[in-house]
Amino acid sequence: MSDQMPAAASPKKGVPLWALVGILIALAVVAGGTAFYVSSRASNETAAGDTVEVDSDESEAEDAAETETGEADTEVAGGDDPAEESKPSYVRFAYVRAVTGSPGAWEASLDLFDIFTGAEADAYAGSHGLTVPGNGILYVNESETPESVPLSDAAVITYTTGGVESLETHAATIQQLRDYVAGSTTAMPDAYRDQWKVTVENGVVTKVEMIAVAD
Repeated sequence: MSDQMPAAASPKKGVPLWALVGILIALAVVAGGTAFYVSSRASNETAAGDTVEVDSDESEAEDAAETETGEADTEVAGGDDPAEESKPSYVRFAYVRAVTGSPGAWEASLDLFDIFTGAEADAYAGSHGLTVPGNGILYVNESETPESVPLSDAAVITYTTGGVESLETHAATIQQLRDYVAGSTTAMPDAYRDQWKVTVENGVVTKVEMIAVAD
């Protein structure tokens, strides 16, 4: 029997400690990078979603503003009435051919004309091939078609008597004017002549005044 001790078994070689440490560090780096990538992707997606919502809100606000502006422009444009702006105002001479209607809806048929004297008469006559009468008064009726103009219930109406040298002015009513221009000899007794100066304001006759012009 031998007194020698049996040889001890050689220990198995394991993974070195430094390798384990390196592996753990590598795993930590990979895990950290993955977490950062996931976090960054989520943040970008959230930011992108927020941006889309902001752009959508801004677009809706701009569309609403444009719609309101368009409606405002339409209202302003629609508020202007060309018919109201085009109503004439003038003072002209006229033959009153007729008065029709009733209170609140009177109409005067006016045959407008002009009277020129002096240099104006000479200038107009010269440019239109006319001759000024001996009294120096040129009557010009460029349109013999009367026009119908509303006559105000409150219109001032006057007629004259006595001629140029002894002229007298008398007040009259619309009914008197209507009857006179229709041929009545008593509606305006001793009226001088059927020539008038009419005042039209915003398309409505407000004055009808008989004139006295020497022959």
